[in-house]
Amino acid sequence: MSAASVDGRPVLAELYIARTAWQRTRGLLGRSPLTDSQGLLIEKCHSVHMVGMKYAIDLCYLDQDGRVMKTIDNFKPWHFSYCLGANAVIEMMSGMNKRLNLSKGKKIEWS
Repeated sequence: MSAASVDGRPVLAELYIARTAWQRTRGLLGRSPLTDSQGLLIEKCHSVHMVGMKYAIDLCYLDQDGRVMKTIDNFKPWHFSYCLGANAVIEMMSGMNKRLNLSKGKKIEWS
C-alpha cells in the first residue's frame, strides 16, 4: 500500500497497487466500496470494465510519467472504458475526480 499526492498535495492516504495479472484482472470486484481516502492503482492498464460491479467509481487514466490523461466521473456498473496510450488507471470512490480537482496534465505521485 502507498499514499498518493497531486502536484505535491497529499490526496489519498491508502493507495492499493495492483501489479500482478490476477490483481489487475480482479480490480475492485467483490470488494467493499472505497472510502474518500482510498484508491486502487492498476499498473499496465489502459482499459477498465465494470462487469459484475455493484457501485459506480471515478477513473483517472495516467501516462508513464503519472500525468493525468483522462478522467471519467461516476463510471457505472456494466460499462467499459479505455484510454489509448495510458500506462495506469486509478479507481476511486465516485465524486473523487471533482473533489481532488483532477484534470488533464496534473501530476500524480505515489510512494
